[in-house]
Amino acid sequence: MSYCYRYLALAPILVFAFLLKEKKAGSTCNSTRSIYKDSLFDMCAVMPGDEVALLSPFNKPFKQATPIDRLEGYCGCHYDLQADDDYPQVQIEVNQFESAKESKDNYSMRKSDWVNMYLRQPELVAELGDSASFYGNNEPAKCDDCGLQVASGRYYISVAFKGYYDKISAAVKKEASVNIVRKLFERKPYLNSRR
Repeated sequence: MSYCYRYLALAPILVFAFLLKEKKAGSTCNSTRSIYKDSLFDMCAVMPGDEVALLSPFNKPFKQATPIDRLEGYCGCHYDLQADDDYPQVQIEVNQFESAKESKDNYSMRKSDWVNMYLRQPELVAELGDSASFYGNNEPAKCDDCGLQVASGRYYISVAFKGYYDKISAAVKKEASVNIVRKLFERKPYLNSRR
């Protein structure tokens, strides 16, 4: 009987110790999670429409920005610009992977798919993230649905353009996409693996 009383006397201490341990584990998890969730910023706020319009290759005024539903490890924004002769658009996205290796694997897979479709290599972009390529369309000097893909640490950044296939060259669109990613790196330096 005395053993039962000893265990009952220890029970509140053990419960308190267990709860304290849970609280510490929870607070560590929450602090890690808040760092993780920082990658899920509001892209439309970080990269405002007026600024994206100025950085874009289209030389058209900003019309509207539409946030893309944020998911765990993903954020993005779609921008429409004003024009009477076409529908120029820009889309910026960031995916966060568990590791730099997963981001790089995603980059390699997308590159391989593109090469299989167009039977040529995309244009490599030096000194931007760990790996970066600009993906055009069938004609190397022209592109409509085209853009830049960047693997940077565990982050994967995409900048896509639509519009003015014949009027604005792929080279101009490539330069604009690089400038947009550099501006994003200024705003969110942790996305840049080369900082």
